[in-house]
Amino acid sequence: MSQLEPAMNNTNNILQDNILKNRWVTILLVFSLVGLIATAIFRLITPTEPVAPKTEFITTNQAGGSTSFNNIRFTGSPPSPIESLPLATIQPSQTTLDYVREQLIANYQLQQVVGISGLWSGNTHTLSYNEEADEYLFYALDTLEDSLLTEPNLAIENAQAFVRATFPNLPLVAQRESVTYFQGLEELEETTRSEAMALEISFAYAVENIPVYIGHQRTAPITVVVNSLNEIQKVVFQPHFLTITPAEELSKVIDLSAALESINNRDEASIVSAYETTTGVFSLAEIQDGALDSVRLEYRADLESGLAYPFYRLTGELVNTDGQTIQAEIITPAVKTQ
Repeated sequence: MSQLEPAMNNTNNILQDNILKNRWVTILLVFSLVGLIATAIFRLITPTEPVAPKTEFITTNQAGGSTSFNNIRFTGSPPSPIESLPLATIQPSQTTLDYVREQLIANYQLQQVVGISGLWSGNTHTLSYNEEADEYLFYALDTLEDSLLTEPNLAIENAQAFVRATFPNLPLVAQRESVTYFQGLEELEETTRSEAMALEISFAYAVENIPVYIGHQRTAPITVVVNSLNEIQKVVFQPHFLTITPAEELSKVIDLSAALESINNRDEASIVSAYETTTGVFSLAEIQDGALDSVRLEYRADLESGLAYPFYRLTGELVNTDGQTIQAEIITPAVKTQ
């Protein structure tokens, strides 16, 4: 029996070692399982930051094509800092283009002009569609250019009433801080409030009180011109009527320096407006230099991705490869994209 004792002891030691090893394996498995469960719970209770998709919308210009940017600088006053903003989903509104168009045609007794697509005319008003600009123009034929606008507040109220009646159920906000005053109705030469014969006010969707622009349009979805008799003289509206729903989660707003880096290093910007002062032909393929002196924060509704998210709109001068100086407006995302 004494000879068997060492062997038995050795066997017992091996069994105890195996038990300890199995116990540690079990403990490690339990800890791993608990860790996985805790991570899953943490992800569920911790909101993830939404990221906007990096679609062609970001780099395609309003007039088509893309631009390569270099040495774009900002020389103006930086915008007021905003830490975070929500992305928003966009869907078609219950108010349709057909409804709005048919109501205008019926209310103002317009008739389709024979042989001209997208033009309706009556005794007092016309309605036309500009395919290139993708917008409708509703216009009063009688113009009053000799009298001053004496009640601008009433003019704005009349514009609001017209928009509510003509575009029902659209959550449009009058952009009172950006009213423009004009001397005449034909040339629309900008002037001061005291010398104005008409005013123009824009109506836009809004997220967090920030206006939403559709696609690459440089103007709000609806603009209304009111004459000196406080009558609706002209209405320009874009044919995309939306319902906008902000997300509960917030996305961090990148600062302007990071946005400029995206423009210069990754060409993540699009030109929504450009003109050359001598009305010559110019190229936007490559921009060699740029000094932008004004900036504002706005949302852009990307109809392709079904999202609206914050952008910086920068205005100033660009210089192309031919040495031409161009007046332009650039938009670039104000949140992270991927």
